[in-house]
Order: sequence, then structure tokens, then C-alpha cells
Amino acid sequence: MSNILVITGQTGSGKTKKAIEYATSNPNYEIINCDTIQMYKYFTIGSAKGKITPKNDDLCKFSIDNQTFEAKKYKNSNTTVWLIDDLEPDFQINVVTYQKIVRTLIQNIHERKKNVILVGGSGYYLSAVLYRYNFSFHENNVDKYKNLSLAELYIELKKNNINYSFLNQSDIKNPRRLINLLLRGSQEKQQNLKFEKYYNFDLIVTKIDEHILLNKLANRVEYMFKNGFVDECKYILSNFSQTMINNLRFAVGYKEVFDFLESKDKITLKELK
Repeated sequence: MSNILVITGQTGSGKTKKAIEYATSNPNYEIINCDTIQMYKYFTIGSAKGKITPKNDDLCKFSIDNQTFEAKKYKNSNTTVWLIDDLEPDFQINVVTYQKIVRTLIQNIHERKKNVILVGGSGYYLSAVLYRYNFSFHENNVDKYKNLSLAELYIELKKNNINYSFLNQSDIKNPRRLINLLLRGSQEKQQNLKFEKYYNFDLIVTKIDEHILLNKLANRVEYMFKNGFVDECKYILSNFSQTMINNLRFAVGYKEVFDFLESKDKITLKELK
């Protein structure tokens, strides 16, 4: 095996479980979480974060651009996991900052003679880390895009001849998805670099039968609501509604509950689920 193992796949297909099992059997590996929502504090139940605790080890910290990241461990496991519960809801992360953070962390882990498991389902973000995406020439656009409304983002996409009609109903209203398309579109001149590996890595893609997956997701939704998902969203809105970044405001699952709590046209809890 190479010194980087990537585990990705469908939501609910067992990525995290497989990563923990592998790291438990191979203690020289540390896990890097690649689900961007799980990187934020307070976004726990809706992101299926699981129970984590601090590692309580001074060596298990690193800083970049005045932001400190601390290693955690999953409950009932001593496996080190990074990039969970580190960011405040007003911290803007995008594919450019994400690439920089994860590559710095990988270097940090390798310098300690450890190996890496990247686990998550954000394909574009993972690709930006694993392949030779170079965002330096349009970093200035990131700040410009993040302050645009949905309508303004649509105008930018049309102006740049970028097709977005294939997006589903959730993604088409998600600023993060639209900004990613704009950033991706500006990479056309570097098309060949997208297929050149930045790291040597091995890839596992988790996939399960669709019927089993749908039942599993339905059970997950019931579990989330039973364990306080609505109360979690109430707390987030009451404390961060004015400062929360759009990536979080429109995150799948959270967006629906936020709308449920704020809308005057109330739907039933069953309809929300």
C-alpha cells in the first residue's frame, strides 16, 4: 500500500467505519476527515459526525494561517482523526483553502513518519488535494464569489459559459456548489494537470445495494431526529444566524431544517423528514 489511502463513496455506504477498521488494524495510519461540514463546531447530528473526544496530546496540533487544528479520536477507538470540530461557523472554507489545509496536514503527518487515510465524499475537494490542481491564478476570485447572491452567481456562470443545468434542486440553490463550478471552469487551461497525481495513493470506493442504502438513510434520518437534530439547528440559528457562512446555511439536511424553523408556511415533521 502507498502512504496515502483514500476512502470515498456514497453517503451512508460505510466510509468512516471502513477507515476506522483499517486504521485500527494499521496503527501507523492517521485519518483525515474530508467532509467539510464535519470540520465545523456545532454541526454534529446532521453531519453524522459520530462521537469524538480530544487526543489530549500536545504533538497532535498544527496551525496554518492563524487557524489551529487539533487531533481527535473516535469513541471506543484510539485512532487519530483530523479536521473535525475545528472551525467556527463564520470561517469561510473553499476548495482553495481546503487544498492548502489538507496538504499541509499530510506533510505534517508524513514528517512524523505516519501514513494517511483520507475519508469523505466531496469529490471535487478530494480531487483538488490528490491531483495537480493549481488555484493560485484565481485566488482573488474566491473572495469575490463568496459575497455574491444566488442570482449574481447565476449571472457569473452564464457570463463564463458554464453549464449548471445538470445540478439537482438542492445543489442549484447551494452557493458553495455554484462557486465550485465557477472555480472549476477557470481551470480549463490546466485540464491536463487534473489527471496528473500530486500524491501516490490507493483508492477504495464504497458502494452498497440501492435498496439497502435507502433503508439505511431512512433509518439515519430517524436517528438524527430522535437524537435532537431539530434542537441542534435551533441552537445554531439562535447563536450564528447572522454570522454563519453560506456553505453551512445551505448544507444538505441543515438547509431543510433551517427552512422548517424559519418558514411561516409550516410543514409537518413527517414532511420535513
